Amino acid sequence: MADTITVASKVPMAILIVDPREGDEHVAEPIEINGARHPSGVAGIGLTEGVDAAFFKAWLDANQDHPAVSNGLLYEVDPEQDDVGAEAPIETKADGGPTGANVEPSTDLDSAHTETP
Repeated sequence: MADTITVASKVPMAILIVDPREGDEHVAEPIEINGARHPSGVAGIGLTEGVDAAFFKAWLDANQDHPAVSNGLLYEVDPEQDDVGAEAPIETKADGGPTGANVEPSTDLDSAHTETP
């Protein structure tokens, strides 16, 4: 039996991937990768279990320019990792601090207060 993996997708809709390998022994049926809106999704990440590892690697290698690949929206889930979304990079500002949803709320309310005339 071939090695299988779980593929995570941050793309909202499903993506049908087609085996890019040639030759009868390598060509497999297309696989539908669940989108982030799929009911099996976890925290906005669609999960597709049982994907042939060699198939997915070949598809990634052949589709490096696909926006879902080049932007890191499709990836293999590390079976040793508990948090599926932890593989996503955390954005940081130029000074190294976190941005957006990664920012902890300020507890220093006095510094945010401005006096009115």
